[in-house]
Amino acid sequence: MQPFYHSIILSFYHSIILSFYHSIILSFYHSIIQPFYHSIILSFYHSIIQSFNHSTIQPFNHSFNRSIVQSFNQSSNQAIKQSSNQAIKQRYHNFYRFYQNRFKNLLLFIIPPFINHILPPFINPHRNLFKPFDSISPIFKSVGLTELNSIQGEDNG
Repeated sequence: MQPFYHSIILSFYHSIILSFYHSIILSFYHSIIQPFYHSIILSFYHSIIQSFNHSTIQPFNHSFNRSIVQSFNQSSNQAIKQSSNQAIKQRYHNFYRFYQNRFKNLLLFIIPPFINHILPPFINPHRNLFKPFDSISPIFKSVGLTELNSIQGEDNG
């Protein structure tokens, strides 16, 4: 009795209930509920929620990120400048003090007149270093064609 009952009930389920579901309920869903969802709910989402996102949240994120980056850059640059200035002042304290009092130190007024006498003559800028090239090296002189042939003949012979 049970297989017969099972077969009749299942055949009824498949033939009538599923056909009703497919024909009426799914057609109702596709014809009424889905268009309603697409027209009303998605338009509400696009008009209200996305506009709120673009007008409020995204500018806040951009300005917040920009302000964090700028404050980090400014504070790190300021810290680097202060620490490097402090290190230079600590390391070169004597030189820094000498540099600040440069008009009080006599060395800066005594040394410059003797620089020209200390430097070798080939470094001294008052000498004529830039002489013509031909006068410096007599090897490169203008040679005529006949002289060139005679020199080549001497090398071969």
